Amino acid sequence: MSPNPSDRLATDTGWRLELLAQRQTFRDVVVMPTESIHKDSMFTGGPVWPYYPLQVRARYSKGLVPLPRDRRPRCSDPPTTTIATATWCGPIIHHFGHAVADFGTRLAASGAADPTQPLLFSLNTRSKRRPPSYFWDLLDHFGIDRSRVILLREPALVRELHVFPQGERRGSLRTSGRYLDLLDRITGRTVDADRYPLVYVSRSRLRGDNPSPQSNLIGEIGGERYLEEALAGIGAKIVHPESLALQEQLDVYRRADRLVFAEGSALHGLQLLGRLDADIVVINRRRFKRVAAGALRPRSRSLTYIDAVRGEIYGLDATGRHDRVRAICVLDPARLTKSLSRAGIDLRATWDSAAYERQRDADIAGWRKATLAKADHAGTDATIAACLRRLSLTLGPWPPA
Repeated sequence: MSPNPSDRLATDTGWRLELLAQRQTFRDVVVMPTESIHKDSMFTGGPVWPYYPLQVRARYSKGLVPLPRDRRPRCSDPPTTTIATATWCGPIIHHFGHAVADFGTRLAASGAADPTQPLLFSLNTRSKRRPPSYFWDLLDHFGIDRSRVILLREPALVRELHVFPQGERRGSLRTSGRYLDLLDRITGRTVDADRYPLVYVSRSRLRGDNPSPQSNLIGEIGGERYLEEALAGIGAKIVHPESLALQEQLDVYRRADRLVFAEGSALHGLQLLGRLDADIVVINRRRFKRVAAGALRPRSRSLTYIDAVRGEIYGLDATGRHDRVRAICVLDPARLTKSLSRAGIDLRATWDSAAYERQRDADIAGWRKATLAKADHAGTDATIAACLRRLSLTLGPWPPA
């Protein structure tokens, strides 16, 4: 378990005072439940800050410069309860990557600065869903007593509402050294256990093999299971984050000399830690993406993004637009192995192109089956077929004859 910040910071009054100096305090603020989380984490709900457009530090922002991405609550229902004092931490959402990178960067300071303060989170009033299990794991990771949590589903008047600035911001150039210092103090940097020379963090099991309408459709990499086999053949530890508890994932990351990720939400788990004695390599699923670069670069010895995407295969969403979020990407194996070699991971001598292509085609067929089983638009099959033609790939007909 992570050390309790109260223990780690108890003898360092200066650190606590520095954190408290960053805190803003507002009086008699109405806080609304979550109304919606829009595309790209546009958040509606939360505190109705006084002089709302001017409260940039208190609001959720992203970008090279702080650009607010939340919206003033629309609901005008009167408060149903009064809270004497609390610290606003943000909405609770059911997407790990956004929960950490967008709405989790106030947790470290909020938890450590004043252990007596209640922590306020908003939930969607129209949904009866409970917080995801990883929400409680995040609190445990930062040493926050669960009894401090207030889950808000109805409007409330908070007599004294505190808020800390975001520790880091998605889309910024670089996470500050002071925030990483705080994370190092709370979560610790030293690891006494044996090191892993090479770790691969995979997405290959996120969807599973269930093509039913209830299956979880996510962005995939064709042939990733063969890539796992090839990396395991040179001694890599293969990690499927969804099968591990959060602390187990983070312990693996702390012990790795070289971390290779398939681009995805698991990358944001590194933002729960401070500095790592590791080289980080990201295999892109989308061309020219640099997911979390500003957050990862100052945490690592080196950061490398591998652009080996040959193309994407996608269907249509309910509105008829290309659904690239749930696309399966096709890699160029020659570019992939060459780029991995440059990053110090040499697979070229043992790479079997025929085996890779068999696994790639099997993955595409499984992805197509799941996508068509859950298709929201009649043109999905034709769109997938057009993508396959562009990539000169041939699969059997669907449904099978």
